[in-house]
Amino acid sequence: MTEMFENSAAETFVHIPLLGLMREIYALPREPSIRFPRYLTLVKGTLSPRYPPLVLMNPMANTHLNTTIDTLITLGVEDAAVGWIAKTALALGMSDGFHHGFGVVDDVAGGWTNRADIEMSRRFAALPQRKYHWCTTTLFASDQHSLKSVKREVQASVIRRYWQILDGTPLSLRQMLAQEQLVARLTGTSDLVHSPCSSATSQNIFDALEETAYPAQISCILGDVAAQSLGYPSRGYEKNAGLAYAANSCNPLLMPLKQAILETIIL
Repeated sequence: MTEMFENSAAETFVHIPLLGLMREIYALPREPSIRFPRYLTLVKGTLSPRYPPLVLMNPMANTHLNTTIDTLITLGVEDAAVGWIAKTALALGMSDGFHHGFGVVDDVAGGWTNRADIEMSRRFAALPQRKYHWCTTTLFASDQHSLKSVKREVQASVIRRYWQILDGTPLSLRQMLAQEQLVARLTGTSDLVHSPCSSATSQNIFDALEETAYPAQISCILGDVAAQSLGYPSRGYEKNAGLAYAANSCNPLLMPLKQAILETIIL
């Protein structure tokens, strides 16, 4: 079975259940000499990982990660993900095979974890060749998870992959927000925006659409507090300003020709 999982030319969409493997590691005594060898055996190194989603985990996490993973396992997200991925891929007309797995981030007590940086990476970072045939759905330990919320995250992961196959890695703020507009529309998260951007914020975002500098992008998309957590200056954006802009269905499409091709898809 491992050979099938690692075959980058696979023509099917394969969900790899990894939560149980994480739970096995966290069940071990919290000693580096015990946990790290098991972790490294599974990952086979961070430069060329066997299971890329596991790179996100904190192998030395405390018991709160057991609770998070137990909740996800009890919800049945591993089995449900198989159907979610198949339906999403079919709706999008995706034909290239990939492997999917959950990555769980310790943003509660992971000393080296910065959620803002991971939020940007999971949405917009270019995938290196060694990870190209993987699609990771990133979940955070600090979040409250439900079957519905995890389903949306899985759908969003697949949609982002499809968008980047069509348009490449988003480099400008316009490309990033156009991608997130599509995600919001196809996953129904447009309905979840309770505090849309003010007109002044929307204008600031519109004026910055061609921005390619990461400090400016993270401030716009996630807000000044997120940017400051990475040492970047404030630019006058409230929390998740860009995401709220993208999710607001009243705002115009930012890349209408490419987005219009996919607007008729109903997941």
